[in-house]
Amino acid sequence: MGRYSRICLRAVLGAWLAGQGGCSSSNLDLENQAYGHGEFAQAKQYQERALDNAVDGYIELGNQAYQYGKFVQASQYYEQALASAKVQDDREGEGMSLYNLGIIYQDLGSYMKALEYHKRSLAIAKTLNDKAREGKSFNNLGIDLRHLGDFAQAKEYIEKSFSIAKALGNRAEERNSLSNLGNVYLELSDYAKAHQYLTESLEIAKALDDRAGVSDTLNSLGHLSKELGDYAQAREYYVQSLGVDKALGNRVGEGICLGNLGSLSDIIGDYVNALKYHEQSLAIAKSRGDRFSEGIILGSLGVVSHDIGDYVKAREYYEQSLAIAKALGNREGENINLGNLGDINLEQGRFQEALASYNQLNQSPRLGFYNLRIGDFDQAREKFQASLDEAELLRDANLLLAEYLGLGMSYEGLRNWRESIHFFQKAVDLMEIQRAQLDPSARRNFLGGKIFIFKRLEAYEGLARVSLANGDAATGLYWAEHTKARLFLEALARKESGNGLSLPAALETQENQVNTQLASLYKQQNAAFNAKNTELFQSLEPKLAEAKREQEAFVAQLRREQPAYAAVAYPQPLHLENIKLKANEVLLEYEVTDSATLAWLVRDGKIVKTLTLPISRKELSQRVEDYRDKLVNKSPYVELSRSLYRDLVQPFAASLQPSDAVIIVPDDALALLPFETLLEDDAVAEAAPTAAAGDTRGGGRIAPPASAAPDGLRFLGDRLALRYAQSATALVQTRQFHEPAPTGGKPLLVVADPVFNLADARVTDKPTLLAQADTQRAREAICDWSKFHSQQGCFEQLSSTDSAAQRLAELFGGAGRADILKGFEANEDRVRQHLQQGYRYGVFATHGILAEDIPYIQEPALVLSLVSPGGGYLAIEGQGSPGFLTLSEVMGLKIPSDLLALTACNTGMGRNLLGEGVMGMGRGFQYAGVETVLMSLWSVDDAATNALTEQFFSHLREGKGKLAALRQARAEVRGQSGHSHPFYWAPFILVGEP
Repeated sequence: MGRYSRICLRAVLGAWLAGQGGCSSSNLDLENQAYGHGEFAQAKQYQERALDNAVDGYIELGNQAYQYGKFVQASQYYEQALASAKVQDDREGEGMSLYNLGIIYQDLGSYMKALEYHKRSLAIAKTLNDKAREGKSFNNLGIDLRHLGDFAQAKEYIEKSFSIAKALGNRAEERNSLSNLGNVYLELSDYAKAHQYLTESLEIAKALDDRAGVSDTLNSLGHLSKELGDYAQAREYYVQSLGVDKALGNRVGEGICLGNLGSLSDIIGDYVNALKYHEQSLAIAKSRGDRFSEGIILGSLGVVSHDIGDYVKAREYYEQSLAIAKALGNREGENINLGNLGDINLEQGRFQEALASYNQLNQSPRLGFYNLRIGDFDQAREKFQASLDEAELLRDANLLLAEYLGLGMSYEGLRNWRESIHFFQKAVDLMEIQRAQLDPSARRNFLGGKIFIFKRLEAYEGLARVSLANGDAATGLYWAEHTKARLFLEALARKESGNGLSLPAALETQENQVNTQLASLYKQQNAAFNAKNTELFQSLEPKLAEAKREQEAFVAQLRREQPAYAAVAYPQPLHLENIKLKANEVLLEYEVTDSATLAWLVRDGKIVKTLTLPISRKELSQRVEDYRDKLVNKSPYVELSRSLYRDLVQPFAASLQPSDAVIIVPDDALALLPFETLLEDDAVAEAAPTAAAGDTRGGGRIAPPASAAPDGLRFLGDRLALRYAQSATALVQTRQFHEPAPTGGKPLLVVADPVFNLADARVTDKPTLLAQADTQRAREAICDWSKFHSQQGCFEQLSSTDSAAQRLAELFGGAGRADILKGFEANEDRVRQHLQQGYRYGVFATHGILAEDIPYIQEPALVLSLVSPGGGYLAIEGQGSPGFLTLSEVMGLKIPSDLLALTACNTGMGRNLLGEGVMGMGRGFQYAGVETVLMSLWSVDDAATNALTEQFFSHLREGKGKLAALRQARAEVRGQSGHSHPFYWAPFILVGEP
């Protein structure tokens, strides 16, 4: 059903084939080398010198071609061996040739032909009373029948093979039979027996020091864990198998393991590693001339490209894979690629082409995808329901999730809210179990990962939509919270877990009882699944649901009575009653989904108003992108600004007063939208009362100079004080864990005007040749990015920040009171040391980069001095990132500051991870302990930035609150000649406390 969700392990001939022909080891080594370089004529010469018997010679040539993936050539040699054996009446050679031809067709996916050859091989083995070959033939007949779906007969044949191996004392073949029995039970979804046989196989392999057998069985155990949705355990097995194959120098096995890791990475949404693993696997296959594996891996690369939305590349990979499958007669590969191409056509709106592919496959879920996309929800429901029973019986985690999501969407389309919620909830329950088993790094992309055509996140978004449609706004908000900042919350909880938090004895006992009961029921349900005891499994479902409700009630009690402990032990999104805001705060939270945009306005623990806007994620993203382009390029923006205001803010305008502290929780593309720049309707702006004088925390209307508001334009930021949070839960938990900055420290640290390149006049010693080649490669990567931003080809010097830093320092008492790190001193080591000393405020006046900008960094970062006083470049590829203060490095620091101003370009932006939102530097500094972060949403003008920064800190020095200081500074910059366009004054936003 899935798209190359795993790379099948081929039945490698192994030691038995390699030792059949009587070839000396020295000649065999020479042949291996020759085949490894594609020199088949030379390999044949080695064989002809080593062998006199034509049958054995052709078999050995076939074996060597097989080992290097030359299946067609191998089959030709085996056919020649078969013909020679018949002429010579060599029954043993005939049986071996038939057996090997069966292996070839097995690997090509032609299992009926493989079955025919293995039956003929078995008959000859019986005639010759060759029990060893008889056992091997039974084993491979079992493999053929397993792939043909005859599991009962497959099991019977493999058990016969096992009995023969045991009678002969052939432990190696015994292990092989146990492994194949495990794979049969895996197909039967009898996971307990599959695990039993695979574990026994692994024990024998270890006892025999059969490392190839160890690797083979570890891979099968990895498949088992993946089918069960235990992705962390699956990865562990694959990594162990890869280590064994590398130690053996087994390039075939290494390629298979890399492919397995690539497919697993794709399943959990880790697309960067998925591409990396598959590309490494493809390189191995191509180096060996292994067309079969090449076809599989191309299909896998197509899946990853498909999942990240690169349809052009995905289609190219699928078509290449399909061509290879057709050329090799691999029907299974053909079907998989047809299904994948159908999925792409469906997602691109080519409905008839998609239907044509799906009709060839006759797969109910995929036909359900088609009906869902064309809006035939009743037919979609029928198709998904038809295959749900099979999916639940098989307990295929990915197929189950697709069925649950499909049914949730089908019932949503039918406006059957109760059933829709039921199936979306089942999808969420399954994913939360899977996600909890992953290590923190593997969770990074999990919710954004795709299953067939569905993103996992769609279950949470569906629950938010349907709950709101069903009149349950609070529950809708709760599910919207699940799509934001989950990793951030869990990281905060891990950071605080070592602070000695504990519960009173009575609550600790209750916690143990609640969690033990829930764990026990999960274990019983797993056992019922494994035993295929449907009746027991179904009877446990209501008990499990009740146990979950008890746990939720207990956690709710902890959040009331022991909030600090609950935040650490249960870092889950909060329900409405636990979202505690301050007296004058209102929360405006958005949720962007594929079919609609939702919003909630929260005040005093109550939802004041909600919004369901029929604007899709795709449409909204395009509108925000168009608007940002107009702002960044200083183009006319009024019409688009007003339309965004009318859709996103106007429905709430009557409930928002200038005295309110408005906290916006954006989602998806909205995280890149400066709401302050949206133009209000005149009636709303004129009717709004002005806040009382003396409000220094940010409230109150900021009246812009007339020159800054041509034609009477009124911006939302003029009337309302706006700041931002990653999620309501993140806001509350950050407050829960925040430690006030220590008193008595210096007031200000400024990092300014670093040295970026050798052309800088401050570099007096300029070597003509860089000492290290990898330094040069890193440098080239940096320049490749920055040449788009500077005429110099690398990061340009920010000389104006030097004088700006001096003026800022003077505001806070000058030298001795404020510290400036500039030039060579603005290097990573000095900056890290100073940040942790407890300055009240900090300013980074330097360049910033995004996650995708420089290949070997791959995360947001601030650019510091890249050159040493001696004229050498600091950044060395593969040895960290000297010269770049990265997001992950920031999160490893402890920075007890009230505010950091990141005046670099794009510091508020980062990679938009579904389920996390934009991962900018601001979140990293908040995690490190900074209360508030001022950061930018686009590349900024130097003069306007310096002016705004100086005005901002001047107002802070006067005693204004952070938000009030920012709003006043914006208004003053807007009043300067030529700076009325939002490009100059609007890029900076405030995240955190006002």
